[in-house]
Amino acid sequence: MDDKPFQSLPLYPSAKKILDEISKNRNLLLTAPTGTGKSTFIPWLLSGQKEGKARIAVLEPRRLATTSLSAYLSRLSKEPEGKTVGYKIRFESCTSSDTRIFFTTYGSFLQSAIHGTTNFDWIIFDEFHERRAEMDLLLAHFLALQKKNPENTPRIAILSAELNREELENLLGVECLKVGVPSYPVEILRQNSTPGTPLSSNIIRALRTLERNGVWNTTLVFLPGKGEISSVHREVEDAFGYGKLELLDLFGGQTKENEARIFRETETPRIIFTTNVAETSLTIPNVSGVIDSGLERTTEFNPIQKKSFLKLSRISLQNAVQRTGRAGRTRKGASIRLWSEREEASFPKGIIPEILRSDLRPVLLEHAALAKLAGILPSELKLPTEPEAKAKESAFKELLQSRFINSDGTITEYGKKALEVPISDLALAKAILDAQKLSELSLATFAVLDSNEETTGKDRVPKNAIEIAQDLVRRGNRTAKETRFTYQRLEDYLQHKVPEKKAASSESETARLFFDAFPAALAIQNGNAYKSQTATFPFSPSLVGDAKALLVFNLLCTTSSQKSEMHAGLCIKIPEEFLRCKNETKRYELLWRSGQERYIGLEICESGDREISRKEIQPQEAAPTVLEKLKALTGKAWMEKHKREDLSHLWLDDPNKVLLCKMKLAKENFPDFGLPAWDASDLDLVTEDFMDSVFLMRDLSPERFQKKMKEYFGESMIPWLLKTFPDYLPLPNGKRAKYLYFEGSPVELSARIEDFLPFRGEHFIADGKIKVRYDILAPNYRSAQKTWDLTGFWHNTYPDIRKELRGRYPKHPWPESVD
Repeated sequence: MDDKPFQSLPLYPSAKKILDEISKNRNLLLTAPTGTGKSTFIPWLLSGQKEGKARIAVLEPRRLATTSLSAYLSRLSKEPEGKTVGYKIRFESCTSSDTRIFFTTYGSFLQSAIHGTTNFDWIIFDEFHERRAEMDLLLAHFLALQKKNPENTPRIAILSAELNREELENLLGVECLKVGVPSYPVEILRQNSTPGTPLSSNIIRALRTLERNGVWNTTLVFLPGKGEISSVHREVEDAFGYGKLELLDLFGGQTKENEARIFRETETPRIIFTTNVAETSLTIPNVSGVIDSGLERTTEFNPIQKKSFLKLSRISLQNAVQRTGRAGRTRKGASIRLWSEREEASFPKGIIPEILRSDLRPVLLEHAALAKLAGILPSELKLPTEPEAKAKESAFKELLQSRFINSDGTITEYGKKALEVPISDLALAKAILDAQKLSELSLATFAVLDSNEETTGKDRVPKNAIEIAQDLVRRGNRTAKETRFTYQRLEDYLQHKVPEKKAASSESETARLFFDAFPAALAIQNGNAYKSQTATFPFSPSLVGDAKALLVFNLLCTTSSQKSEMHAGLCIKIPEEFLRCKNETKRYELLWRSGQERYIGLEICESGDREISRKEIQPQEAAPTVLEKLKALTGKAWMEKHKREDLSHLWLDDPNKVLLCKMKLAKENFPDFGLPAWDASDLDLVTEDFMDSVFLMRDLSPERFQKKMKEYFGESMIPWLLKTFPDYLPLPNGKRAKYLYFEGSPVELSARIEDFLPFRGEHFIADGKIKVRYDILAPNYRSAQKTWDLTGFWHNTYPDIRKELRGRYPKHPWPESVD
């Protein structure tokens, strides 16, 4: 290829330095600033090796980058796309027998590698800083091949604007080559956002700043997702006037026509609202401004709960560098970051490898397949970053139970067949393998369920998967292009791999297939919601046709500082007759109603190990036999709640605390009486008995608890207890001194100092077994002195107290002599 079109690229002056590097080392590790052309220049440069016949695979994280880079390099080469330069992505290819530079996604290339259909001289890992799971798997695989057969395996080049150099230098065995300088300067500005200000207001303010300063060509506005793009687009259009500016949206899965509008040359001011799809490997013409929200929406998989969580979080500093680098590629520019320097200190420095936050089941199966292809054990195929041990153990166990792998981690024939099914979800692939019959409708439903499209409606209600599949079978246009391609591939799979399974389409049989294959996905109508084994879905039965049961799929948990909520993207309605069989059983549970502060009943009907219905029961309306069953559950239910929340304040008032203290003293001082010890087990027994048959929290009263305490202690012993451990002591002046009982403290007798004037010596209760401490009060009823012996008090301490208190309380008697 003629090199003149490439001389304008910022990396062109570094060509000799790069060629010298690859002449000395087998692999290449290269970092260069954003916008220097590494994604196109390096493939072109390497393709000139091997007498101009080197075959190059360029791996990109996103399909949009893959197709746009292929088109751009084809234009520079002055050849039609598909000749020397081409691309291959899922369901789409533009190549020929002459193609030597293949742009492809990591996911597509991984599938080719697993099925042994890769044959290249160089494999270029572009934008490696993103650390997708496919990147780690492919790098581990080709490094293992190099180690086993260094002469007949592809060479590796890793490219990025930001890299963890030390880690990769050790992996590749080369030093990182740093080349190029930024194309044009980009000024970084900061715009502090007032807490509570809408994101759209901050973006409009930033756009006005760019407009006033003449940075007014194409502006990229980075937002977390399509929801924010839609709302901010609308607000900006209102602020600047409808039709005054060209406003475009950029996210994954758009049509070719929309993408073409984004990449056309124009000097007209325009604003492109984008997700992080525009963060890397895209050169959008005339970008002079970037507005960065500093936010992204990421999905993390929890291996314990088996749930994916959608979280709104801060981007890493690596993301911020990439976003800033979108400006300054074809002209100087400015980047406005909607956060302060102080806030930036809390940003993560690097992107967390996907392998640490994703579902490891497909990763480990693909890892096992690549290890077998390389002729080594999975334990020998070392990943750049090892998964967390517990998550790996959990995923390994599930793959073993599904018969996908052997106990040593090697892939089984069944596991290899699962990877041959043209579908990405392992559970769906297993259902296809295990199905006795497959119809067009069932295949279309599998394609719909495998879709990554956002399927939940605005009211958060999942769409009916079979209804969408019926449109797909009729070749309608309601389904996404990728879903249609998946369906076509599944049809080919059925025809060529398992033609004996072909069956006529039936909505009932399709529902039955999924009902049998996914028992854990069953959600039963539960009041105004649906409840599965692991979650409650807060959408009304009336919104899904009053179905008694659903299968729920594409589950995602959205989290915020206020709450977490589980959503289902797709559902399949289950006929009620599927739920019925001869050996139905009923069981009962209690359900807490927080607003009413009470328990109500749940009648749960089961068939085998599958729950088929649940019905709420108000205790006051329950039949006598059912009420007795519900009452039998109350004690345990309240105790579990008590252990979590400590409800003792409801019944342990001061009189009951005193009574409990007396009962413990009775056991301690009269061991031969066979009284309860009132240890933790005794208290639990009494408390559970006290809670038994109670549904309302207000019925957990101190009076009820005291009654249960007395019953457990022995009603006949209560008079003795009250006499032996009295509440008051009559005084000669007609008043009463109060006995104070506190657990862990001595028993005290409390009265004012003047009331104790006739008393001398020590005082005992409980048949002389317990010595009582005197609590001598000042005239204001506050403790002035505590003593075990009043005789000593009057002789030694009283004169000082008399001197201190007499002036403050002159109307009270203060005799000088108390003998």
